[in-house]
Amino acid sequence: MRYKLGLAILFLSCSFGGMISNVVQATEKNPPVIDGQTKKTNEKKGLSNAATGKNIPATNVKKTDKAVKTKVKSVKSESKNIQKLKDIQGKALNEMDFTLSRIKLGESVEKIVALKGKADKVTHHFLRDEFHWDGFTVIVNNDAPYFYTNRKDLNLNKRISFRGMVSFYIDGKNVVTARGISVGDLRENVLRTYGTPTEVLWDGEKKQFHLIYTLRDKKIIFMVKDNNVISIQMSLEKNSSPNNGLNKKKPGQLLNNEFHLAGFKIGDQLSAYPWDTWEKKITNPQEETWYYSGYAVRVTAKSHYIETLFLYNNKMITARGLALGDDISTAELLYGKPNKMEVDTSSGHVRTSYIYFSADKRYIMILFFVRQKVDGILVTKNPQIDQKKNK
Repeated sequence: MRYKLGLAILFLSCSFGGMISNVVQATEKNPPVIDGQTKKTNEKKGLSNAATGKNIPATNVKKTDKAVKTKVKSVKSESKNIQKLKDIQGKALNEMDFTLSRIKLGESVEKIVALKGKADKVTHHFLRDEFHWDGFTVIVNNDAPYFYTNRKDLNLNKRISFRGMVSFYIDGKNVVTARGISVGDLRENVLRTYGTPTEVLWDGEKKQFHLIYTLRDKKIIFMVKDNNVISIQMSLEKNSSPNNGLNKKKPGQLLNNEFHLAGFKIGDQLSAYPWDTWEKKITNPQEETWYYSGYAVRVTAKSHYIETLFLYNNKMITARGLALGDDISTAELLYGKPNKMEVDTSSGHVRTSYIYFSADKRYIMILFFVRQKVDGILVTKNPQIDQKKNK
């Protein structure tokens, strides 16, 4: 789907476009004055551990010819592994999506043994057993505890809701989902194949994201790190989705919490995560911009109230899973037609902006595109609303 630029679509007023430009310039072109004292302190403490955010001793590293050659080889290797984007499927989640190699959740373990052969390893527990094959694990609820579920002094029925296979766990590339996704695939291809996730969770300490899709009592979780799928889990869970598996996130209709980025909200006072460390800080007398891994927070200088949030690389994603570098068709699949559009050619190349409003029009999300790719993602207050308040 593509939106042709024409008078009927480009109905942005000059005043609104100007205010948006001011917001972007204030974010992207702040005077590069780095807090020297803080930077000096961090250098003294050493490097920052990417997983825990704790400081570790600094190490002097010399670039040798061997190191340079290794780096070049690594870059060449990565270039060979560049994946192509899959076609957008656009299908709603269905029961067949919870089937792997003709095995359905809830079936007996005998069926999977008949198809895959004897498990490489079996781990027995009182309530559940685990069957392990290469890159594939199945969790099965035992029958024995069900004998006791009617006892008033036990509450096992809340811990065990289903018999048979209740969970598939995939961490090898040799197992493929019904829609053709496997470990190693791009995050963006998951979105293009399965659509908008029901929920996106961020494990900041491990630098991982969970793209979650639900259908009634069934759930698929794609765990993503460094922009690639590292594992896939399918499970049966009692009341797994509060909305009965119906995805309330619809293109063109953004929920209020979708105007948050990295868990931060416009108007809140900045309280940094204890496990995350900033990489750069830009300041002026009125405001500060704190750059973390993949996202940045612009706050008022004195009170530290959040004014603007933006992403500057693909290490952070939005509430719908979008990241910088994604294709415009992926953005349109997830977010639908924008409320307004703007085209800027002042930099010498065409930069298109898709602008989305919150339900109360207080906040806006802007997706920037250059050469059909996401070039920036920004969330801030609606400048028109602020202007009306100041009059």
